[in-house]
Amino acid sequence: MKLLKSLPAIATILLFHNCSIAQLRPGIEGGVNYSTIEMSNTSIAPDYRFGYHVRGVAEFVLSDVFSLESGIGINTRGYKSHDESTVQVFGFNSVQTNDRNLKLNYLNIPVLIKAGKEFGNSRVYVGVGPDLYYATSGKYKYTTVTTVNGNEQINKSEGSIDFKNDNIQRFDLAAKGILGVEYNGFYLQASYEHGFINLNTDPNVNNDMFNRNFALTLGFKLGGY
Repeated sequence: MKLLKSLPAIATILLFHNCSIAQLRPGIEGGVNYSTIEMSNTSIAPDYRFGYHVRGVAEFVLSDVFSLESGIGINTRGYKSHDESTVQVFGFNSVQTNDRNLKLNYLNIPVLIKAGKEFGNSRVYVGVGPDLYYATSGKYKYTTVTTVNGNEQINKSEGSIDFKNDNIQRFDLAAKGILGVEYNGFYLQASYEHGFINLNTDPNVNNDMFNRNFALTLGFKLGGY
């Protein structure tokens, strides 16, 4: 884990070491996230929720094939879930539904090594590398509906995340893989990120929580290869 945490710093040093010999391509990108939080040892079954990302990027072209890319951006992650249970209360069926929605807002800095190949005016590329995240804020919304003999009782709870008191880790480190196609500076890119840091910081709760995210990105960069 110590090696994983040091990868962004190592990659960043290598990236800026090559700045003087590489062509710089600045750009901007944004798109849709489809994320969840994978959990263990819990009755909650997290589902995916939609979010977004916006990022300023800088790509350093090292050759006709290879480049290094970094940047800084904002991301929304989290999960949603829905479950339903039925129990007997005084001879009546009691149906309880629980809806949970957790949204975490992150700053992130990816450092990727990319390889690509030209096909006419288009370029197809792949990339891998670490992505460092820091949660700036978050919100939760929990709704429980209990129905007994046709009568509903609704309990709602919502508010902002207190990362310390809610025992949620602010930092995350993910492995990121990308696949994209570029044409005249415009590019469309698909990616997956696999978080490695347990978001649960409560030592008394045996519930591991890890970020998982798919993303679709549209962007534009100046310059060429």
